[in-house]
Amino acid sequence: MQKLIILIALSFSFFSGCTSSVTEPKIETTSSSSKDEAQQLECEESETCACDLPDGRSILNGEKLAMYRISKPGCGVSCESQKIEVECSNGDLGLHSQFPAFTCEETECSACELPWGEQLAEGATISAFRDDVVNCKSECEARDVTCSNGRLVGANISTYSFPNCRIEKCIECTTPWGDKVGDGERVRGYASESVKCGNRCESTYLTCDSGKFDELDEKKYKFGACTQEKCVECITPWGTKLYNNQQAIAYKSGSVACDKSCLDNGNMQPRSCVDGVLTGDPSFKFGSCAPETCEEGGGAPGFVCRLPWSGAQALGGTEITAYTKQSVGCNDSCDKYQHLRKCRIEDGLFDGPPEAIYRNCTNDCDE
Repeated sequence: MQKLIILIALSFSFFSGCTSSVTEPKIETTSSSSKDEAQQLECEESETCACDLPDGRSILNGEKLAMYRISKPGCGVSCESQKIEVECSNGDLGLHSQFPAFTCEETECSACELPWGEQLAEGATISAFRDDVVNCKSECEARDVTCSNGRLVGANISTYSFPNCRIEKCIECTTPWGDKVGDGERVRGYASESVKCGNRCESTYLTCDSGKFDELDEKKYKFGACTQEKCVECITPWGTKLYNNQQAIAYKSGSVACDKSCLDNGNMQPRSCVDGVLTGDPSFKFGSCAPETCEEGGGAPGFVCRLPWSGAQALGGTEITAYTKQSVGCNDSCDKYQHLRKCRIEDGLFDGPPEAIYRNCTNDCDE
């Protein structure tokens, strides 16, 4: 480098001629200079008037010399684009400070090494992918990379390091009942095809994961639908209607002596409707009971009522809320089956529908 600086300095300070030297380079000559005229005269009197170069070479008067902005331009830059020509005129080259180099060597651009082992030519662009394989519900993500001066630019090549990308084929699942379900999707499966009246269809969701369902769920919930058998209603001996699993209090006798209670042991029994059959002793065929009227001078004792769901006593005049159904479906309402019943002191019975015997009612949903 030090040698190059000395050569450049000499190229600007070294004067060459037939008999004299020049202390400064000239880009343009001044015709009025007496010194130039003397030098021109000497060149005319001599056969030649050459310009000496700092590297020991010389060129004749009138000859031209290529000068360069830089001796080694960057990759892909031609020496021609960095060149000017100077002419030896009366021993003066007229050097330019922006073009100090006498020689120029072009640099060949190197190809870029791609992460997958191939080479990318200088200036060329290619797509690089983030992954070589992606899930069937995903997309291949790519970035363009370009080879510039031997380096890959445009994307982080450590992240986008694959030449190609393949999207996996989505693997469907086949349900135990033969339907097709897409990967990642779910379907409801049932433990049985049908259930008896009043029972619930047990179910769960089966989720397809890369062509498979959960093994235990698939084995248990192997039906695509479930139906509930139609519930058959019951008609009580006293003419009221009971739905499946509903219950009513029945009496063996519809009346008792004035000094007796209808709630005495042996006169009252709950009867239920199960799939159209009314359970219990058929001899309990009355839906209500009242004591007989007593003669004057006597009087029936005041009665208490027994709660239908527990048998606990309630004083005459007590009001209770009771339901004719213990549970309803998702699209039904317990309010439809709610009744306010009052204990009658005269006979120890609750008024209202005799089938309203449940303390609570709940919504029973599959989901």
